[in-house]
Amino acid sequence: MDKRRCKLACFVAYARYTVHPGDKQRFAEAINLYRVHAKASAGNLYFYCSWGVADANTCIISEGWIGEAAMDRHLGIEPVQNGLKTIIECLRITGGRTTFFLVSKGGPS
Repeated sequence: MDKRRCKLACFVAYARYTVHPGDKQRFAEAINLYRVHAKASAGNLYFYCSWGVADANTCIISEGWIGEAAMDRHLGIEPVQNGLKTIIECLRITGGRTTFFLVSKGGPS
């Protein structure tokens, strides 16, 4: 993990999804395509994805962006939209949640 890049993030997305075992491979392929586009997008600082140790069907994703607008631009491109549509409409997600964080760079006043 590049801690310098993590410190630059002003907008962070954290997701945790549990996938039906029969759809795990297709989910992994869709997330990999998303990752490739995210890492190539202007404003992306990092993208980490891993499968859980306690539950091998749970995927944890963390993305760091320079700001919300950068992530919004990324989410608006057609390949990303198609990949997200596949995940939402075609795969069996048995549990999940995405949380977005705005990171304040200023200290207390």
